[in-house]
Parts: sequence; structure tokens; C-alpha cells
Amino acid sequence: MNKYLKAISTNLIIFAVSSIFFLAITPIAIRVMGSEFYGLWAILYAIIQIAGVGTAGMSSIVNKFASESQANSEKKFGEIIAGGVTIVFFLAILTALILLVLQNLIVANLKISSLAAQAQFKSAILIITLSLIPQFVSRVYQGFLFSQIKYNLAKQIDLYYQIGLWTGIVLISIWQRNLIFIAMWCFVISFLSLLAYMIAVKRTCTYQFSFNPSVIRRMLRFSGYLFIESSAITFFQQMDTVLVGMVLGPSIAGVYSVGTSVSVRLSLVTGQITEVMIPYASLKDSLKDHQKLYSTFRRLSHYVSLVVSLTGAAAIIWMNELLSVWISADYALKYSNFYRILIIAYCFLSLARPAHQTLTGMGKVKFTSIVYSIATFFMLSSLYFLSQKIGLLGAVLADCIMIFLLIYNIYVYHMLDSKKPWTEFFSDLGIGLFSPIILYGIILIIPGLGIKLALTVLYLALCILILRKDMWLKTEARKLIH
Repeated sequence: MNKYLKAISTNLIIFAVSSIFFLAITPIAIRVMGSEFYGLWAILYAIIQIAGVGTAGMSSIVNKFASESQANSEKKFGEIIAGGVTIVFFLAILTALILLVLQNLIVANLKISSLAAQAQFKSAILIITLSLIPQFVSRVYQGFLFSQIKYNLAKQIDLYYQIGLWTGIVLISIWQRNLIFIAMWCFVISFLSLLAYMIAVKRTCTYQFSFNPSVIRRMLRFSGYLFIESSAITFFQQMDTVLVGMVLGPSIAGVYSVGTSVSVRLSLVTGQITEVMIPYASLKDSLKDHQKLYSTFRRLSHYVSLVVSLTGAAAIIWMNELLSVWISADYALKYSNFYRILIIAYCFLSLARPAHQTLTGMGKVKFTSIVYSIATFFMLSSLYFLSQKIGLLGAVLADCIMIFLLIYNIYVYHMLDSKKPWTEFFSDLGIGLFSPIILYGIILIIPGLGIKLALTVLYLALCILILRKDMWLKTEARKLIH
């Protein structure tokens, strides 16, 4: 388990650097680009991410297949990589064609103020389709690095991609606010990212790039439900911004995009911890060591709940002050309450991640894909209608529907022969589930600096008390530090 703890610690360090960069670049981008142009970029970026559903979850597929391939690995690794590249190449072409067909429909339904901006947006979509091939093939090599527990390499490349992408966009916007040039930079940075992934994999291990039709067929069978699931995840994370842009306009879409980008950091924090569960659960399931898997799953759920409760509580209590320092006092006054609701929604999502990754590693993608698709459908439908009725408040309230994903956790308890699934559910996740809601209610009813300071001190004391009693965590922390 030690290599998994090392991977988690590496993930957290790189995530911290990524978050610092995000906090620094976002207010700069908003000021340089202006509210409407930033909103247009946010929508275009969402479209790029939505197009990523065409990969059919290939990163997770390669992760799982390569994790299970130990004997004669050089040959098998080559077959897996070749199979993944073959599949995503054709998927990239298909996705590009679909995007081109929908191009006019997308532009027609966005409330873009000028004809020049409409023309730019349309041309930008055309250029974006060219970046899909390097973007899709990168997922194959990323998944392979994950399978070898080389999270440090994969995460570093992704970090450089994000830094390069956003830095280039800000510099382009300083020179000229032109979506066509921004789309061209997206293509360049996607290609450079693919080269970095290929070099990293080549340095990690040797493999024979060979085509095996049976491996491709197995990957295609597994990819069916993962395609549904990855589509649902991407639509939840990106289609909401597009819908807000259609209903409330690009400026509010930009505000909503900033809010979800902040809130998703909570889910990403837990993701750095839970990502290792895909190869770990895959290995333990193949060995039929379900007792060890269940013990690890429960411990991980407990720690994720603590992380969610601590970070979520801090964000909810101090959201107004954070936004005032980060962007502006006027911005904080207008939008801090909306962002608190988004934080609660992403707390629910974060709590589901240990179970989600465990089920994916065990190959239970049929169940996870159906549940995520249902949750996403209701969330996006509610967002569309509620935002029409009550504006931005309706959009953020719709995100809370993702509490439905906690069905994953209950399913894992039942599947691994838990005698008291609901008791263990609340024991492991209770503090992360209820504390953000309670704190939001207190701040809403009794606002003020005094109550915020008191709640912060009390909450920190509670978390420290819980962690001090955890002997396993203290033992493993000493080993990791040593």
C-alpha cells in the first residue's frame, strides 16, 4: 500500500501547485478579457471538454487493462496502447464531424452580442476540431501512466498543459481579443501535451507497439458503458456552462464557470486521493481479496469525508472574504451566496468518489454509468428550467441533485457483504455530508465576523481531535515522512 500512499502525496503536491496557479490566473483573465469575452472563452472551453466524451473513457480503460497485465507485460502493454490509440483515433474523427454538424446550432443559440464575435466563435469551433486527435490520443498514454502508478509524471504533464493553455490565452487577449487565435493556441498546446505523454511512457517502460484484434474487441466491449459514464460526467461538468450561456447570456455563464471551477477544486482534492483506487481495486478484485479492499475503501471514505468537511467548511464560512480578496468586494457581495451552494453540491460529489473509483476498478461500469447518466439528466434538466425561472440561483441549486451519486457508496457496502450498510455509511461519511449544510444554515441566519471565527476554531478543534485518535494514519504518516 506504500506506493499508493506515495502516489497520493505526489498528487496532492501537484494539485496544490495547480490550485495556486488557478487562483492567480483567474482574476487576471477576467480583467484582461472582460466579462463577456471571458464568458465566450468559458463556453468554448466547455465545448472542448464536452467533445472529450468521444474518448469513451479510454484513460480509465487503459488504466484498468494495464493494471491487470503483469506477465509478459512488454507485449501486452504494446497491445493495449496500440488498441487504445486505434480506437480513439477513429473516435476523434467521429467527434469532430459531430461537432462540425452542430456548429451552426451552437452559435445560433448563444446570446453573442456582435456578428463579429459570432463569426469568431464559429471559426474557433472549426479549429478546435483539429485538436481532438492529439487530445484523444493523450488519454491513452495518460491511462497507462496511471496504471503504473506514475501519477507524478501524468499530473506534471497535465499541470504544464493547464499553465501553458491559460498563460497563452491571457497573453493573446492582451494583444488581441480574438477567439480564432485562442483556438489555434489550444491546438498547439494539445499537440505538445501529446508529445510529452509519449516521451514519459517511453521512459517509463519498453513496449512492443502491436495490434491485437482480441484486445481491441475487449476494450471496445468495456468502453461501451464507460462512454456513457464519461459522457454523463462531462455533460455534468461542462454542459451546464453552455446551458447557462444560452439562458442567461455569456457574462453570467462566465460567473457560473468561475463558481464551478472553484467548487470543483473540492472534488479534485479528493480525486488526488481516490484515483489510486482504480488500479488498487482492479488488482485486489482480480486476486479476490475483497476483505482487504473493503477495509481500504472504508478507511479512504472516512478520510475523504474529513477532507471534504474541512475544506468545504472553510469555503462556506469565508467565501465572502475569499472572493473579496481574490476578485473584488463587489463581486463577493453579488455572488458569494451562490458559490456557497455550489460548494455544498460538490461536497456531495466528492463523497461519492471513493465508491465511484472502487466500482470502476472492479469493472462495475454498467452500474456507475447508469447512475451517473440519470443524475446528470435530472441535474441538467433542472438547471435549464430553474435558471429560466429564478436565474443564477436556479442553476446552482440544480447542482445539488448530484447527491444522488451517493448510491455508489451504498452499493459498495452491499456488494462487499456489509452487515450494516447504512450504519457504516453514516459512520464513514456523516461529518462530510452534514457539516457543510449545517454551517451554511448558521452563516445564512447569523452572519458576522464573530460567528465565523468561533465556527472556524470549533471546527478545527473537532477535526484535530478526530485525527489525533487515528493511530493508523499517524503510523503511515511517519513511514511516508521517513
